[in-house]
Amino acid sequence: MYGRFVRITENAVKILILGLWSLIMTGLLAVCVISTVELTGDMDISFLSDSLPANLLWITASYAVITGLLIIVKKFVPDSVKTWVSSHKNVIGIATTALVTVFLVWWISITHYEPTSDQMLCLEQADGIIVGNFGSWRDGYMSVYPFQNGIVFFDALLIRLFGDNAFIAFQYINVLFFIIAVIAVYVTCNYMFKKEKSVFVWLALVTFYPFAMYVVFCYGTMIGFSLAMVAVMFLFMYFDKRKLWYLVLCGISITLSLIMKTNYAIVLVGIALYLLFDTVVTKKMKSVAGIVIVLAVYFAGSKGMNLYVEAVTKQPVAEGIPKIAWVAMGLNDSGNTAGWFDNYNGFTYEKNNRDSEDTIEECREHIIKRLQLLKGKRFIKFYYKKITSQWNNPTWECFNMQERNSNTPDYAIKQTVLEGNNQIYKDILNVLQTLVNFGAVLYIIRKWKNFKSLSVYELFNAVLMIGAFVFFAIWEAKSQYVAPYYFLIIPYSVIGWKAAAAKAAGMIEVFAAERKKGNAKK
Repeated sequence: MYGRFVRITENAVKILILGLWSLIMTGLLAVCVISTVELTGDMDISFLSDSLPANLLWITASYAVITGLLIIVKKFVPDSVKTWVSSHKNVIGIATTALVTVFLVWWISITHYEPTSDQMLCLEQADGIIVGNFGSWRDGYMSVYPFQNGIVFFDALLIRLFGDNAFIAFQYINVLFFIIAVIAVYVTCNYMFKKEKSVFVWLALVTFYPFAMYVVFCYGTMIGFSLAMVAVMFLFMYFDKRKLWYLVLCGISITLSLIMKTNYAIVLVGIALYLLFDTVVTKKMKSVAGIVIVLAVYFAGSKGMNLYVEAVTKQPVAEGIPKIAWVAMGLNDSGNTAGWFDNYNGFTYEKNNRDSEDTIEECREHIIKRLQLLKGKRFIKFYYKKITSQWNNPTWECFNMQERNSNTPDYAIKQTVLEGNNQIYKDILNVLQTLVNFGAVLYIIRKWKNFKSLSVYELFNAVLMIGAFVFFAIWEAKSQYVAPYYFLIIPYSVIGWKAAAAKAAGMIEVFAAERKKGNAKK
């Protein structure tokens, strides 16, 4: 009886996840083959037409090339070479990762991009810690944005160690955490895909240029993402080994991640949901204990961080701007920047003399008015612009991060990424986005066809993307916010392309063999 309940539950969860993800990925693919988004300057968003025939040609050509390469490898590459590559695939991954690491370190060394906006403000607050000036925690920036405490205290540590070169050290540290993130995602994918695991997943992740360029971003994006992926890796190690200490490590990792960047709460929710699902389908109470452990570590870590901040600053950690203010701002529309930052949250908070209750009430009224205004076609148009401005930007803001001051010489290679000189990069990334989206759709189609063999655990990254899609449809919009979650669908795309090409190669081989056999009979 319980076995039947488990099967029904598993199928229902698979249908829900795969159904939602199908809608999202099919929509993103349909949009990206006919249009693209460019982000220049200070949130200057342009919605541009794209060539459907050209994108279809790129998809067809890529399909043909990958299929052709598979056939060539099967027919002409000696078995000894295939065996060597198969047994040394991790060496290939390590070698490629080493090359990417060298490139990123070199890039930082010739650019030295200086932090701007919130990055710069966080470094300024960190300077205050060094000199013992804690006024910002009383009535300044940190009293308004207390969720920045983690990154500010990290900045303060770097300033103590490296002085004026703290931001350069931050960028080099980002390189380390980018590599850790790639390895953690790859290890997790090996658990998820099992027989379908591929070293090409590793190679695709580590060479994904838009996200790799986040190493120059002196913010919690890269470090927080890396720690979140390490937490996910420990979660899947627990599913494999059933040792609770993996969940302790999972809890520590996700807590540190959220201290650096609160947006990764989506990953924490995903972890809790999967532990709950695991409890239902396996009847292992360890998973219930695991939920308690992860959440207990998180709450203890968050409370401990707040106590530490209060002990250092001699100020209580402020509540800051209520979260609903970001939701209200996410409904604003200023030209093409639907739901993007316009300082509504900070303006409303200050307007209400930093009174949380009054701010919450005004934001609620604002949300109601905006929803009443956004009806029918206006609602569709607004959300089309908001969603596509985030998910259909093939550069994922990686070039905007490099439109900053730099004290290093203007090397020719550095100039190529600047606005006006980087169109070829944008065109390449535009094609890459189309191919990634198409590969993910291929994976989804294949899993609908092989629904019985599909595991819910295999869809974990898809769940995180769905969570990010829904959350940032409500929250303030930014392409950089959703970039980490797009990064997580690359493994699905690789598996989708590989399986589709292998099937096509097999069909061609069968056709060639039958034709040869027919000719022999004649």
